[in-house]
Amino acid sequence: MGPEPPVVTSSSVYEPCVSGGSCLLLGGPNQAGSFTFGVGANGTSTHYSYKFSYDDAWSEWTAIDDGSFTVGVLPPTSGTFSLDVQAKDAQGRVRTTTVTFRVKPGSAPVGRWDFNETAGVAVDRSTSDPALRHDLTLASAGTSRTDHGRRGELTAPDGTKTQDKALALSRTSQGAAWTAEQVVDTQSSYTVTAWARPGTSGTENLTVLAQDGSHQSAFSLGYCGDVRTWCAQLPDKDTADSGGDTRRVNALHAPQPGAWTHLGLVVDNATKKVHLYVNGDPQGSADIAAPLWSSAGGLQVGRAKYAAGSYADHFPGEIDEMTVWQRPLSPQEMATEAGLVGEGGHASVELVASYDPAGITGSSLPDGSGYGNTLTLASTTSLNGETIGLGGVDDFGSTERPLVDDTGSFTVATAVTVDTEKLYDMPNGSRMQVLGQQTTAGSSWAIWFEKVGMIDDTSTPPVIDEETGELIFQKVPGGLWHFGRLASDGTGVSVSSQQVLTPRGEIGLTGVYDATTRTIALYTNGDQQHDRKAYQATIGSGFTVGKSWTGGHLPGRISDIRVWAGALSGPQQVSDVVGY
Repeated sequence: MGPEPPVVTSSSVYEPCVSGGSCLLLGGPNQAGSFTFGVGANGTSTHYSYKFSYDDAWSEWTAIDDGSFTVGVLPPTSGTFSLDVQAKDAQGRVRTTTVTFRVKPGSAPVGRWDFNETAGVAVDRSTSDPALRHDLTLASAGTSRTDHGRRGELTAPDGTKTQDKALALSRTSQGAAWTAEQVVDTQSSYTVTAWARPGTSGTENLTVLAQDGSHQSAFSLGYCGDVRTWCAQLPDKDTADSGGDTRRVNALHAPQPGAWTHLGLVVDNATKKVHLYVNGDPQGSADIAAPLWSSAGGLQVGRAKYAAGSYADHFPGEIDEMTVWQRPLSPQEMATEAGLVGEGGHASVELVASYDPAGITGSSLPDGSGYGNTLTLASTTSLNGETIGLGGVDDFGSTERPLVDDTGSFTVATAVTVDTEKLYDMPNGSRMQVLGQQTTAGSSWAIWFEKVGMIDDTSTPPVIDEETGELIFQKVPGGLWHFGRLASDGTGVSVSSQQVLTPRGEIGLTGVYDATTRTIALYTNGDQQHDRKAYQATIGSGFTVGKSWTGGHLPGRISDIRVWAGALSGPQQVSDVVGY
């Protein structure tokens, strides 16, 4: 018969839902609580094991010394969760109890700005009460709004479409924006996030967000030139000299100039930790040694204050979708924020590169997205007013900088026709890259075709073998389309097309990397190929068309190339946005 099922009761904050009764919304994301497991009526249980619905695995069996056991709970988000508890007796017999509990949403942001106004102040969208808003004043010089808003194309309730806007800042003109008073109490826990697109990444410091003290900023989120990467900084004191220490966390990778990146700073006063996030991914943390101090000054965008009390470290580039909370966001909440979910539950995507060869001749293709990433073509590559022609030997095109941040979500689409005749003489295993971003040892990501062998050509009538009566098809080159990463030694990870096929006619290919789930997906003519595959992003450099570091040049023609910041979230959105 085994032990009685374990009895689960609340120890603090959260309560098990009662069947047919109450099911209270309590606590909040990242707010700790606990549950206690008690022995059943017969008291024969000797060990417990448990698993929350957000855990990947069961806990180790824990011996019961005093008849009960208490475990902590730290919900990653709001919502309804379950807790499974197993009790085991001395004979190894197991009984299980499952309870559910609800976590209420965390407190709303205390500031949110999207810079989508036509002119004037940047309105705080976190509240509809004008008396509670923290609107941003834009400097008269060095600031403007651009059509490079990270949310991309917006659709109004009446169906009208407009382009989202972002705040553009000039470093030389000391562009900045600021609130009249403090937005967040820096003596308590808080979180700040923003999308940033830096124009450079040299040896000078660049500030995205900060808040004023009398002499220094209580925090700054941006780029540290001494280590050439994103960073978060919290000085221990608001001093007029350079005394005191600064808590600092550096990002794991260098930024990619010209590409949208999501940044997040979390200050948790309960755990005395400061955390840095890039594209929703935790970069590290530092201990808060001294007590946090309160900064009574305004929130600063694009600049920070240091010991001398003057502003410095102006940001060159664009900033968008800034948000401030008076609480620490959990890692899951930060990943969700970086996903930038928009209308209808789909991710917001911004077109950051578009190359349409129709009507264009010469040695380069302009970037139709407005981001200015011109595609320069090799002298052997043809541009005939209809397609980019690639001979498969030494033809290619390239840009000076990456089009997207490789560690953030992105989508790439292309329409390509392969010169099938040139595949006959290629050995099996030949890989021909259509496009991608490069590393020194291959691609950080790419779309490519792999020849796998000769297959039956079922598109033409077979002949009959006079001796055996068998149908004999003509043999043609066959292969697979891939989206993923390919190293110079031929290794890598990718999602491939589901069937070996002969690449005849134009095919539409779409690759998606979702940084929130760390998975990749491939679509051919709008149809998803296989399931999403786990994928670890790597940092690349320039963007290339028609070749890869593995030496595989593509023979064929390309009629469309488009790249978006953000991950299209399924076949319907791929169809709506890409069109193939």
